[in-house]
Amino acid sequence: MKIGSLTQKWQHKDASIRLRAVQAATLDQEILIELGQSDPDFEVRRTAILQINDPTVLRLLADDVNVNQVATSRWAAILGSDLANFDKINENLPEFLLIRLVTEADQPDIRYKAASLITNQTRLEEILFTPNHSRVHQLCASNLDDETKLEQVHKHYLDKDKNVARIVKSKLQAIKKEREQVLQFETELSKTLDAIEKLADSENIDGLERRLSVLNDKWASLKSTCSADHQDRYNKAQFLCQQLIDESVALKGKPIEEAKSVLCSLRNLTEKFQGAASDLETLSQSLSAAGNCWPKGQDMAPFYSLFNPLENLHNQFEIWSAISKELASLHPEQLTRRMAALQWPEGFAEPDEIVKTRMGIEEHLTQIQKAKTGHRNRIKEVEEKLNQLESAITDGHLKQANRLRTSIKNKFNQFPAPQRLLNRSHLLATKLNELRDWQDFVTNPKREELCIGMDKLANDLSIHPREKARAIKELQDQWKKLGPSNNKQAQRLWTRFRKLGNLAFEPCGKYFESQKKAREQNFTERKKICASLELFLEENDWQKANWKLVVDIINKSRQEWHQYSDIPRSNRKKIQDRFNRVLDGLQEKLKSEFSRNQAKKSALIEEMRGLTEIDVPTTQATAQARVLQTKWKDVGVTDRYADRKLWKQFRTECDKVFNRRDEKLALDRKKQNETADATRSVLNSFDDLLKSDQAIHRNDINSFKKQFNAISQQRNQSSIRNEFQRLIKSAETILSQQAQTSKHQMIAELKRLSELCNQFEIGKIDAATLDGNWQSEVALDKKFTKRINLRREGSNKADPAEAEKLCIQLEILAGIESPPESAQARMAYQVERLNREFSQGNKQTISVEDQSTGIQVSWYCLPSMTLNDELNARFQRAEAVLGI
Repeated sequence: MKIGSLTQKWQHKDASIRLRAVQAATLDQEILIELGQSDPDFEVRRTAILQINDPTVLRLLADDVNVNQVATSRWAAILGSDLANFDKINENLPEFLLIRLVTEADQPDIRYKAASLITNQTRLEEILFTPNHSRVHQLCASNLDDETKLEQVHKHYLDKDKNVARIVKSKLQAIKKEREQVLQFETELSKTLDAIEKLADSENIDGLERRLSVLNDKWASLKSTCSADHQDRYNKAQFLCQQLIDESVALKGKPIEEAKSVLCSLRNLTEKFQGAASDLETLSQSLSAAGNCWPKGQDMAPFYSLFNPLENLHNQFEIWSAISKELASLHPEQLTRRMAALQWPEGFAEPDEIVKTRMGIEEHLTQIQKAKTGHRNRIKEVEEKLNQLESAITDGHLKQANRLRTSIKNKFNQFPAPQRLLNRSHLLATKLNELRDWQDFVTNPKREELCIGMDKLANDLSIHPREKARAIKELQDQWKKLGPSNNKQAQRLWTRFRKLGNLAFEPCGKYFESQKKAREQNFTERKKICASLELFLEENDWQKANWKLVVDIINKSRQEWHQYSDIPRSNRKKIQDRFNRVLDGLQEKLKSEFSRNQAKKSALIEEMRGLTEIDVPTTQATAQARVLQTKWKDVGVTDRYADRKLWKQFRTECDKVFNRRDEKLALDRKKQNETADATRSVLNSFDDLLKSDQAIHRNDINSFKKQFNAISQQRNQSSIRNEFQRLIKSAETILSQQAQTSKHQMIAELKRLSELCNQFEIGKIDAATLDGNWQSEVALDKKFTKRINLRREGSNKADPAEAEKLCIQLEILAGIESPPESAQARMAYQVERLNREFSQGNKQTISVEDQSTGIQVSWYCLPSMTLNDELNARFQRAEAVLGI
């Protein structure tokens, strides 16, 4: 490369300088393409290629073996992020570039489309064994057809990506199914060819045409995919078969009538033996004759269809004949086996001897089965009882164990038990005897304790009889739990325990006797209650009944009835039925009264509900509700349960009325509170404004008045109104003070500006100084500003007479004398003013303060040449007198 005096860095002969120039990323694409294509240094080429953005150039560079990898990678990076660009150039791309896109493209859609263009099985396998998106792996798996590779991929993805594993498994199954179908086709093809060639070589031409037709139909479904050799083999065999058929047709004309006669005789035999099993001995001769009479060469199918069942019948008859000869000497089991070999043809009648023999065998087998079942059940029952006996011995339940032992002995007497059960029973009997001895040893001291306990009960008279009876029962139960008394010592203890128990129960017996008498007395009292209620039910005047008294009588009767509840058990149902009958009679009388009163209360409920449903004023609804409550109390008796339900409804409607009243009161209170809060907020805001340093304006006062008047005040809130009027007065005072202060400030500012104008007019300051000092923080009134600006601009004309007039006016307001030389002018002004007030009706109504302010404004807006020292002195003296 030739380098001139003005050579660029990327053209420098030093490769490192060229590399730095490329790394600076400032070169144009044309330069980068030139370097990437032809630079002698590999690192320069690689760095330049990594910055090239043209996929077409990169595609060409990818064919260069020296920079193939870097160019391919850069090409994949660019296309991998631009789907639209990829769609334009994706045709005829080599697979190595597609592989790069599949593995390096940024967009999953580009990877997917690139993978869809790859057909090489090895490349697809490589992609499946490298990390990538699941969609890409699934697509590659769908396009992979090599069985060996599919098996490897399936093994690899079993525990990684179930979707890929499922696709691969489906492909493998499809390949296996296709292989099986091919193998099945080849097998069928081979079988068909072998069958037709065998048929062509066969000497038996019976049914040849039918069999050939079947093979032709089968070959029609196979020939579309068979080879030419297979087709030639089939055609040759088919030709030979057709020749045989043609020859057989020529040989026809057999004696059909003879065949028909044989078939008729066979049908007659079949019908005969289907109806009855007689003359079976002659069947063999008949079959032999039919076989000899059948014409040769005739189709045997009709013959055998009738002959074979009859031949089978003859064979089974021969078997039965052999069995019947040995019937008396055969054991039942032997006979059963022999009869099992006898398979009488279906449709033919069986001989009566065979039927009887089968029934006898079935009955014998049934008895044997019953005997076996009964034996097994007995063994099972004994085993269960032995298990129960073993558990009872283990748990120490002697009484239960004795019962089980007796039951087992009885079972052994009913059937021959196996020796193993007898041995186990003997072993358990030994353990049971040991348990008896041990329990006698253990339980006798406990029996002694129970006797002592019973003795204490017998001698302790402080225990209540009911409690003593319960304690006696507990001791007796404990004695029973100890089991039977099998030895002499236990028998002596039992006699002692029984005597002590009888002695201890004597006071209990007396107590229970007294209780019996009390129950009899209670029974008598209950009868009296029933009698009195029956008398009341019969004699009371129910037309003028005191229903509250009736209810009280019923309630009192129930209380007394419950008081005398302890009566003899045998009399309970009868007396209770009598009490229920008389109560039912009284309740029936009450029922109509209850209904009338319930109707009245229901009407009150509806009336109360009407107060909530119609638009009734709250006050009126509340008063009416109280009236209805009083009426409710005046209604007579009602059923307690129904009254409770009605009262709940009435109370609900009452609550609605009173809730509406409470809601109105709460709403009124809320409005009052809101009004008070809003008023107080206005007053507080007004007071805060007055106390602050902020200037007050007339709009502020008007705004607070508007807010205050917008809030509806109660008549009893005069104190609030008075407080607001006080604040208004304070605001007016402050507003007046503010106005006065503002005027003084404006006059002072006007004096300052007038002095600036004086100095400018006499030449002491220039215009720039005047402008620089003109601005001020005090805002003048618009009229003041306009007039002083006219002076500043030099628009005001000098008028000495006007100046003297202004000075005289201020002196008159101050109440001081003007100099003698101004007396005539003063007199003229006063005459002019009086003339204006009396003759023209223009009476002066402006305050002294406002008049003095107007004079001052006019004075200070006069040019300096209009004024002299004497007038200034006079004007200042008048200002001092007025204090302005």
